[in-house]
Amino acid sequence: MIEFKDVYKIYSKNVVALQGASFTIPSGTLACLLGPNGAGKTTTMKLIAGFLRPSSGTVKVWGLEPWIHEKEVRERIGFLHERPIYPHSVTVYQL
Repeated sequence: MIEFKDVYKIYSKNVVALQGASFTIPSGTLACLLGPNGAGKTTTMKLIAGFLRPSSGTVKVWGLEPWIHEKEVRERIGFLHERPIYPHSVTVYQL
């Protein structure tokens, strides 16, 4: 299950990616994020995968905060970003 509750992501004073986004995706559900460029789709996925922390609000994946429980969350989801993001703690061999 993915829970997004009143999530804000502010990159700078002039760049606000998400403003109070809220949704729930139940376990076993297939979901799709659609929207124009700049709508916050990639930011949302980075928050779910734990690559970013929200400025405020709650993001939980199976009841876990993904940036704290990175390993547990990333073992259960698939996310291919437009530009690869590699964890700092792994070697090339592990990838």
